[in-house]
Amino acid sequence: MKCLMPLNQREVIAEAIKGKRYVEWGMGGSTVWLANNANPSDALSIEHDAAWMLGVSDAMPFISAWTLVSVGCTPGANATPDEEIADDAGLYIATGTDTDADVYLIDGVVRGRCLTALVDTGRPMTVFLHDTHRDWYDGAIAYAIAHGFERTDYPEGPDYPGCLLTRLVR
Repeated sequence: MKCLMPLNQREVIAEAIKGKRYVEWGMGGSTVWLANNANPSDALSIEHDAAWMLGVSDAMPFISAWTLVSVGCTPGANATPDEEIADDAGLYIATGTDTDADVYLIDGVVRGRCLTALVDTGRPMTVFLHDTHRDWYDGAIAYAIAHGFERTDYPEGPDYPGCLLTRLVR
């Protein structure tokens, strides 16, 4: 399964989740890569598309501490501001925010809404938000910073130019 996240960014996330409780929204090649290269104490991957989740599951190594779940919702077009629109995303978002993880990766649909919901928990955490070169995530990032998160950006790698990863820590 092809990974659409630059290697340098995957390595930063892998280092952050070693020995920690980890949750991600959106799964794919980076999920498979992290399963093979990081060692979280517990991991939950949440996907809105059940068929896609099954494909990722087929590519995943067996790791008892890693759980894949599909929680359906209907976002707008991928990689556009419309991906933030999903009237039925409440359970998709809550499946991740209702956990007590240490590290989160938001790389699925309704990313801004997932980030805002995490901020509203008030808990300390590390959050990685992928593809932050897209300006429609700016409001959610500003919200996190206004609520005590510190921001670090990780630039594109040579394998995926233009792709930005942001880490937010509280």
